[in-house]
Amino acid sequence: MVITNNFGIFNRYNNLNNSIMSRLEEIKEKYAVQQGVDSWKELWFDTTNFKQANERVDELVKMYAKEVVQASLEKASEKAKITTVNAIHKWQGVDKESITNPENIVLL
Repeated sequence: MVITNNFGIFNRYNNLNNSIMSRLEEIKEKYAVQQGVDSWKELWFDTTNFKQANERVDELVKMYAKEVVQASLEKASEKAKITTVNAIHKWQGVDKESITNPENIVLL
C-alpha cells in the first residue's frame, strides 16, 4: 500500500483560492467606490432587494472576468508561436495551440 502526501496539491489550491478571494475583495471595494460609497460592506447593507443584489454580484463577476481575460490574453500573446505556413511565399501564422493552451489562463 502506497500512501501519498496530498498536502502539496491542497496547499497550491489553498494559495490559489486565497489569491482569487483577495482579488475579489479588491474588486468589491473598487465597485463600491464607483457606486459612490466608502466600502463594499456599506453598499451591500444598502441593497434593498434580491434583484439589486443579483445585479451587483453580476457586475462584480463581469469585472473579475474582464481582468482574467485580459491577463490571459496578454500571457497567451507572450507565448504565441509563429509558424511558417508556406516557405516559398513566406506566409506565417500563429500556432493555435500556443494561444489556446489552458496554462495561459490567469486566475487573479
